Amino acid sequence: MTNTATAWTGAVAAIAVAAAIAGLAADSPTAPAATSDTADDEAEWGVALTRYGADAGNREWTWGVRYKVDRWRYSDDARPDLGGHNFRDADLQEVDLANADLRGADLAGAALNKADLRGADLRGADFRLTDLSSADLRGARLRGTDLRSALILGTDLRGADLRDARIACRDCGTHTGMHSNWYRADLRGADFGRSRIDDSIFEDADLRGANFADTRGLPLSLRGAIYNDDTVLPAGIDPDVWEMVYRP
Repeated sequence: MTNTATAWTGAVAAIAVAAAIAGLAADSPTAPAATSDTADDEAEWGVALTRYGADAGNREWTWGVRYKVDRWRYSDDARPDLGGHNFRDADLQEVDLANADLRGADLAGAALNKADLRGADLRGADFRLTDLSSADLRGARLRGTDLRSALILGTDLRGADLRDARIACRDCGTHTGMHSNWYRADLRGADFGRSRIDDSIFEDADLRGANFADTRGLPLSLRGAIYNDDTVLPAGIDPDVWEMVYRP
């Protein structure tokens, strides 16, 4: 009787373990089928992202977005075309999107902290509540972009094109704009509004026509930064003392 009871108990346990494994498998995201690099494939992926976007925030959608990004990352394409795609609320931390075409992409709420966005074309992208902290945006194209509620903290923007960009922080966190590097960035006509600029570097940046009215804190350096009569400098900044360069 003891042997029979032991065997019965073991069988029940085995069934329970099998059921648990089946349940975990059912909850796990399923990888999209492997596809070829054809025009039809591009259309198929576009449809897939639309489907993922309908369930923004779930594991399958976030995983699907990463799968698409990684697919291009390891392809032979020199400039990934992700323009207009929906990456809303996606977890893209540390993702490699260097030189990607992201014009008009929906990046609202996306986590792009520590992402590699060097040389990326981000004109017209939606950056509402996007986390760009510690992201690498060197040489990125952001002309006319609205960054008013994006988190810019420790962000590398050296050489980026930010002409006429709106960086004014209205409703975002109190640290936005701090510890960032704007070295040689083109900031002509950019509006910094109420952003924080503590410990940020603006060396050799083009600040002609830029608006720093109501910004908080003082930058680390403005040496060589270009300004003109239309530049509204932060309160207390003397261009001569800060070694800035006047250019009409």
